Amino acid sequence: LVPLTSFLERKMSEPTSESLLNLWKIVKDYIEEQNIHCSETIYQSDCVIENSYEFIEDCCDIVGYLEEED
Repeated sequence: LVPLTSFLERKMSEPTSESLLNLWKIVKDYIEEQNIHCSETIYQSDCVIENSYEFIEDCCDIVGYLEEED
């Protein structure tokens, strides 16, 4: 895996195989760490939502961020 720090503030572009694998790993790890077995777990477990901020940031670090409008 490529360190996430190398993706910080990265602008969105077409995905590479490597970035897709990194994204898949982030999502898979989050699902396992939060013990998500079905969609109801997401809605009924406060800890899943509370822990989603870092997960979203990790995903954005891989996918990229929108450019700021002037």
